[in-house]
Amino acid sequence: MTNKIFALVGPFASGKATLISKLRELGVHYIPAYTTCDAGRLKKDKSIVNYISKAAFNQGEWMVKVAYKGDYYGIKNRICSMLSKITE
Repeated sequence: MTNKIFALVGPFASGKATLISKLRELGVHYIPAYTTCDAGRLKKDKSIVNYISKAAFNQGEWMVKVAYKGDYYGIKNRICSMLSKITE
């Protein structure tokens, strides 16, 4: 069986979090993102997005990171080693 990685991309309130929740219910692995955005402002499930301080973000090692409207978003490097274990 071939393992695949999919990225869910869409505008604000397009249903990404809902789709992630449904896929997780079906047993699909999910790679959580990290953000410095205010958790109350996004109102997302905390199992989908990890909220951290800007100081913690700046100290992290990121596979992918982006800045948007003053906040940071990223996926940690340790995900690479986790993915290699899943695909072995």
